[in-house]
Amino acid sequence: MERGVREGDPLSPYFFVIVVETLAIVIRQNSAIKVSLLVKRKQSCSNTLMTRQRFYEIEVQALFNLLDVFRKLSGLRVNTSKTEGMWVGSLRNNESKPFGIKWSGEPIKALGVYYFYDTKLLHEKNFIERLDSVKKLENIWSSRGLSVYGRVTVIESFIIPKFVYILSLLPAPKEIVHRVEPNIILISMERNG
Repeated sequence: MERGVREGDPLSPYFFVIVVETLAIVIRQNSAIKVSLLVKRKQSCSNTLMTRQRFYEIEVQALFNLLDVFRKLSGLRVNTSKTEGMWVGSLRNNESKPFGIKWSGEPIKALGVYYFYDTKLLHEKNFIERLDSVKKLENIWSSRGLSVYGRVTVIESFIIPKFVYILSLLPAPKEIVHRVEPNIILISMERNG
């Protein structure tokens, strides 16, 4: 058996999930990738910062080494020209750019979710833009003269899913909840014209 299956083969997504889940298990079991949790708190602040940075670099290097082994076995590789890193926590202002990847001061998008230090920008990118698309949907569907059942279906099928995934990863800002709730109520209560 060779690596891969024919394009369009129905087994392809299942093989991919099996292989990637195996990689995830190996990452979780690799003790070198959990080194950053072992930083001692008794050191001076600047010394701790440097120690943390070194631990993070060791941890990420271990991850990249593991991904290289995975590449040799599976043929799947990390595209370093598309890979972005972001320093977090006490290393937020770090200027170091290791591992040949892009270290950005801009929001990083991963699986449709933006991550950034500035909570206002984080909310703008993740919630306000979705809220704007809900307004557009509201305008499209409000002129259709839908029954109550039809309006509920629109809410369940098009509006709520826009927020379910993002809310599973990020806390909901109260202002967003207060802005989404009336839109859902208006759509559901709207009378046929």
